[in-house]
Amino acid sequence: MNVNIQAPFTIKSDQESDIINQVKSLTTYNDRITSAEVFFKIGDGNAADSVIAEVELRVPGPVIFASSDDKQFMSAFSGAINKVKKQLIKAKELRRNN
Repeated sequence: MNVNIQAPFTIKSDQESDIINQVKSLTTYNDRITSAEVFFKIGDGNAADSVIAEVELRVPGPVIFASSDDKQFMSAFSGAINKVKKQLIKAKELRRNN
């Protein structure tokens, strides 16, 4: 799986490897993930000091997307990755029931 990280600030290499490992661990819920995009944005006008993290997964079928915001970028990423994980679990349950 290819993981692409984009941020308007510098991410330390250990944090970057942690992000990549967390995204790659999602293959336990769906092994057909082809690529992942992780975007970080600073502020959105409502809270200028917040960081928005967006995670987008490419899988066969619809794209899986989630976003979260927080003052710390790793906390925002954790929120987004948890939302994506819930979507993957729900999709897996739906496939199992059909």
